[in-house]
Amino acid sequence: MDIIFVKQGKYEKGGAAFPLIRKAVLCFAEENGMEPEAFDDMPAVRRTEEGRPCLEWPGHDDVDISVSHSGDLWVCLVSKGRCGVDLQTVRDKVSPGTADRYYTAGEREYTRKGGHGAFFDIWVRREALGKYGGHGFFGKYPDSASDGMLAEHVTFSHDESGVSETVYLHSITAEMLSEAGIEEKEDFRAAAATLSDGTPKIRKMRD
Repeated sequence: MDIIFVKQGKYEKGGAAFPLIRKAVLCFAEENGMEPEAFDDMPAVRRTEEGRPCLEWPGHDDVDISVSHSGDLWVCLVSKGRCGVDLQTVRDKVSPGTADRYYTAGEREYTRKGGHGAFFDIWVRREALGKYGGHGFFGKYPDSASDGMLAEHVTFSHDESGVSETVYLHSITAEMLSEAGIEEKEDFRAAAATLSDGTPKIRKMRD
């Protein structure tokens, strides 16, 4: 079961957030019924050359993490399999031409039909796919919207290996956060990219 851990209020960034990431990973392990020996070697967190946080956890190479933050919310997606998550506060202004320059035809059509908030629906999906693939927002990714609708999944091809796989895209809504006991204070958009078709669970992190 994929889990998105959410911390509301004050949080650390960059390397200072590594203890919080480890806490999320251990909560994930416990909730997923991983064997007690999984806790013998605590997961280490480092950054890839691209700056993406990743785990070094002997015997648990399949566990992946992705982190994002905006406003007073910090989120960490933990998954058994490669993953990506992004969270963005909806701003009044966006860079002119960003959608025309980077969004696919289907994504641009969705944005035109959906208005200002729809721009951020696509933004977080592209960021989530960018973190999933490890190449950031500006990489070339499959169309995450078609026929005016957000796609439930896309076919993602890894350039370095030539492997293609189905990646599921999940919208994380204010209602989902509310059910987990988190009261958002700003309009936001969030999305996760995972190998599982099941929507990630939301868990509130406590101090």
